[in-house]
Amino acid sequence: MSHATGFPTSVAPPLHASRISLEGCSSSNSAMEPLEVYDKGDSYVKAKSTLSHDAAFAKSSETCHLLCHNIMSLLIERTEVVRKVDSFYYGGTRELQPGVVLRITAHRRKKVQEQESWVQADVSLTNGTLLASAHALCVSHPGQNTRIRSLASPISFAHENNAAKDFSFPFA
Repeated sequence: MSHATGFPTSVAPPLHASRISLEGCSSSNSAMEPLEVYDKGDSYVKAKSTLSHDAAFAKSSETCHLLCHNIMSLLIERTEVVRKVDSFYYGGTRELQPGVVLRITAHRRKKVQEQESWVQADVSLTNGTLLASAHALCVSHPGQNTRIRSLASPISFAHENNAAKDFSFPFA
């Protein structure tokens, strides 16, 4: 947790590969207006959203989190799988008042390999103050012959681990 903002510096990635989807989200159950897309291209989306008058939800960092995922779902293709999502909060939630208009953008940052790319989403105030950003590692749906890189550290199974034999469960 960041001491400067009081918000988590990163949100844990999903446990399994999934597609970001908030299609069931509406203004009545998410306390914000639907995204109003005003510019869209092949590799970017720009939208704005107005916070509703539910003050309890408006000041939450979850508002920014939901907006990032909502706009990324507009950019990520149906054939892609999201492998990792990191969200970062920069403070400024005291400016999140009911009726405030937020500017939300998403764009493809970089093609890592032929099948992998990063999508970045940013939430900011209309004056340009950045509130949150999220980065998603997306993979095109792999074929049967395609090997996907692991995000975890490699494990060496060639060496015998003697420490495991000496381990005893502390509560046994």
